[in-house]
Amino acid sequence: GATVRLVEDFEEQHFALKGSKPDEVLRELLCVRGLRPKDLWSIFGSTGITSEVLRGKRGISKEKANSSSKLPLFSRKSTL
Repeated sequence: GATVRLVEDFEEQHFALKGSKPDEVLRELLCVRGLRPKDLWSIFGSTGITSEVLRGKRGISKEKANSSSKLPLFSRKSTL
C-alpha cells in the first residue's frame, strides 16, 4: 500500500542505480543484502564466471538477469 510506495520512492531517490553498469548494480545488491559472490554461483554456473561478471569482464545475459531477478534475494519485496 502506501508504506510500500513511500519506501520505493525513498529508495529511488537515495539509492538510484539508473545509469550504473550491471556489475555495479549487482555488487551493490550483494552488499545491501549481506551476500557474498558464492551466493551467485548457482546462477552463473561457476566461481570463475561469477568473478568475471562482478569485475565487469563478462556481461550479464538477459537469461541470467531474469533468472536472478526471480530469486528471493534479489526481489524488491525482500527488502521490506
